[in-house]
Amino acid sequence: MKYPRRVRSPWNAMGSSARMRLSCPHGVSYVGASAIIFAGMLVGFAAPFRPGQTIPITIHGHLERVVLSPGSDPSVAVWRGTRRIWEGIPQRWRPWKIAAADVDGDGLPEIAVGVTKRTRYFPTLHHCLFLYTWNGARVAPKWLGSALSRPFTDFAFGPLDGPGGDRLVSVETLANGRRRIVAYAWNGFGFTGEWQRGSWRSARLVTVRKGEVELIADGKRIIVHSPR
Repeated sequence: MKYPRRVRSPWNAMGSSARMRLSCPHGVSYVGASAIIFAGMLVGFAAPFRPGQTIPITIHGHLERVVLSPGSDPSVAVWRGTRRIWEGIPQRWRPWKIAAADVDGDGLPEIAVGVTKRTRYFPTLHHCLFLYTWNGARVAPKWLGSALSRPFTDFAFGPLDGPGGDRLVSVETLANGRRRIVAYAWNGFGFTGEWQRGSWRSARLVTVRKGEVELIADGKRIIVHSPR
């Protein structure tokens, strides 16, 4: 199978002020041409697989739970007390992580789901990040990303930098196989890369806090401070 020829990624010479937009017009998964250098690479399957995961989420004063059950179909459900009020995400998408976020800072939560599937622009199995709005009754797609700027193995959200909503932080795989964290901000229709740090053999995220990212990298717990 032939893949698009290699193109130079703007991340190769990226400074802390560099920007890259990842957009998804009309709900179709799409990324900029800089991600094409990884098309056809089956990477990123070292993600911290969670056999079961539960996260809290608050909407209109109600405390709810989002539950990932990879052995069930559908695999993601929202519970209010003992009542299941929504379920979705087919098991065949191989969901491996969920997270709560407020990327646009409007006070309403989004549900982020990491899945492993083929997409229109990347026909091999790879990690994708799907972001859904939640209004207390139903889920609707907000951003269905075929990929980030590079293949990724982990993600998290938190109030990292400046005004606005939560930032997305991902662990991404460089062309040499090493890992790097990249911070993104929501731009209204996708994500803009703000800064990146690190070059590790392995890495997984612990948490994203104001001004810093905590992770386990090469077996050590470290803190990466935002340059902004």
